[in-house]
Amino acid sequence: NCGVQDGTLVLGKLAEEVGELFVAHCRDELSDKKDAVADIVICVLGYCAERGINLQSCIETAWAEVSKRDYVKYPGKGRP
Repeated sequence: NCGVQDGTLVLGKLAEEVGELFVAHCRDELSDKKDAVADIVICVLGYCAERGINLQSCIETAWAEVSKRDYVKYPGKGRP
């Protein structure tokens, strides 16, 4: 649980959880992958809540951009 903390601590916890996801991925351990993904989402939600960042708005804005990309036509960045 990330809890109400200084942003640096939450980001450190997030980095730790991403590391755990990497290990679970390499070991192909589904239950550990699920746990790590959930912990990552919880940390991101906590970070956003503590800082008044609307996560849904961030996702919608990013998706509006990402969904326009064509990685087949433009490998790498998806755009010219």
